[in-house]
Amino acid sequence: MLKKLKYWLKMKVLNFGYKTNEKYIIFESDDWGAIRSNSDGIVALQKKYPEFKLNVYQKNDCLESKEDLEQLFKVLKKYTDINGNHPVFTANYIMSNVNFIDPTEDIKFVSIKEIYQRKKLLDIINKNKEVFYPQLHGFYHFNLEQLKKELECNEIVKFAFEHKIIGVGSGHYQGMDTFRNMSTIGDIEKAQKLFEDCFGYKSKSFIFPCYVWSNSNEKELSSCNVKYIQGGVKQFVPRRVKFKKKINYMGKINKMGQIYLIRNCQFEPSKYIDENKQIELCKKDCLNQIDLCFKMKKPAIICTHRVNYVGGINEKNRDDNLRLLDDLLNQITRKYPDVKFITSERLGEIIEGKECK
Repeated sequence: MLKKLKYWLKMKVLNFGYKTNEKYIIFESDDWGAIRSNSDGIVALQKKYPEFKLNVYQKNDCLESKEDLEQLFKVLKKYTDINGNHPVFTANYIMSNVNFIDPTEDIKFVSIKEIYQRKKLLDIINKNKEVFYPQLHGFYHFNLEQLKKELECNEIVKFAFEHKIIGVGSGHYQGMDTFRNMSTIGDIEKAQKLFEDCFGYKSKSFIFPCYVWSNSNEKELSSCNVKYIQGGVKQFVPRRVKFKKKINYMGKINKMGQIYLIRNCQFEPSKYIDENKQIELCKKDCLNQIDLCFKMKKPAIICTHRVNYVGGINEKNRDDNLRLLDDLLNQITRKYPDVKFITSERLGEIIEGKECK
């Protein structure tokens, strides 16, 4: 009974706010540019601590390669919508990482532009923005204060860090919630400057890591010309001890005049595999969620993280998920011939130009 009530309440929230007769599909993909894990480090970690249970990100997520990007772009370019536009990933970027190449006593950072230039990836991104449109996810993707504390007292976190692995800590999302502490003030401005320097324009939308942020963070976003906030129904507002859960809805406007864009579909096949679920079920669930969105006259915003599309640790992870994405897009374009693929930024502009119903 309680489960049915929660589902009913969630549907009520998802049905509230902005509506449209258009069949918009938006893919929002987080974590691009972030260094999370690596194959050599994982082997060493499992050998040293065999009892440590790896999660789906530690098993599969790593910095994207040229091959990863080219394989993804190849799938996306196979399909077009009613206007001749390809499916496009709003690729949400982390703009700096721990400088593991030059370790010092204090944690220092290296920009993704510098990493991309070394790996010759920036050119391929800039030439394929019709299918892969960068937006901003943050300066870094972990809780810096918590990481520093755990490096002093948690031997597994320290060992992982020494082997260039981030995100094996404790706490909310294993310490990946960047904006829990006030020490992050100024990081959004730094990230926006790095973003503009890297991609040639300012990001108009932003997704907070782990859906954790406060009103002060929104003010900083506004000062950096960010107009649209990507997120889920639930926002986790930092408090002294725990988080306060805040409910947002599609098209909601905050005090800064920023518009909330709410994710209402999931395509995360790597998680299904990690949870011992059939990978085909992921596609089926996503198609059902899209169908429900269109019945409620909502844009379908599909959350699909980078971990699903990289093969630096596990090539099978990337290859299997790309085949599933291919099938998903095939079924979408066949079932909805009038579908329109757009970016998060474009959806924000469309909502901004219409009264929220």
